[in-house]
Amino acid sequence: MQGKIRFIPFRKYEPALNMALDQVLLESDEFIAGGGLVLRLYGWSTPTLSLGKSQKEITDIDLNLARERGLSLVRRSTGGQTVLHDQELTYSVVGGMPPFSRGVIESYKMIALPLQQALLSLGTKVELAGVHSDDKPKKFKPTSSHCFLEPSAHEVMVGGKKLIGSAQKRSKGKLLQHGSLPLAINRQLWAELWQVENVSQDDGSRYTSLSEALNREVKIEELYEPLKKAFSEAFKMELVDADFSAEELALAAQLVKSYQV
Repeated sequence: MQGKIRFIPFRKYEPALNMALDQVLLESDEFIAGGGLVLRLYGWSTPTLSLGKSQKEITDIDLNLARERGLSLVRRSTGGQTVLHDQELTYSVVGGMPPFSRGVIESYKMIALPLQQALLSLGTKVELAGVHSDDKPKKFKPTSSHCFLEPSAHEVMVGGKKLIGSAQKRSKGKLLQHGSLPLAINRQLWAELWQVENVSQDDGSRYTSLSEALNREVKIEELYEPLKKAFSEAFKMELVDADFSAEELALAAQLVKSYQV
């Protein structure tokens, strides 16, 4: 057994601090230097719209309405489209190469497989979005700023509907991937924010939540042990509980402004 998985237990933080904490993990070599990785589960102190790092002008979201509704806005360090973080579990994974592949698509798959296994253990019929036959997917060209409208390769699906939206960043031989798993969806708010008529006639049929997939209310606590077990087995590593230190929290606090919108 090489390396260990540092598990950071679920806590809710202020939106920009959440992004800063992921950056602190990416810049740290602890656990990662030995071929290990970090698995973090977290939530948001207030409903939040996170924008992808490279998103420019956004014309299909009513940002004024978002602010009126008290939503926070942050800019992620990862790519991808806009995500509404509300009734959800967010995960982040940080690691080097190894254990991750240097290929973006393959590393997505390496993380998607334990996510899939954890959800299967709860009774969901989840599958992974496919890749092109030549195993070199075409560049993702979204038609909307809505992350959950279009799955990319190896994202987690249920019945053809996107369940988890993820984004990845690579820096100095390490990667950070974080993703959003909605436990429930306020579909009226989503429709209002994305002005449905401007989002390819989105009727809500292309994305789903875990509660909808299981046809029952899902408590966030139900996910902790399945996710820990699935990642430990997938990477064949011992999992060690290790919450943020006072030093890491202080470092993140210094980075908060860079993620505020």
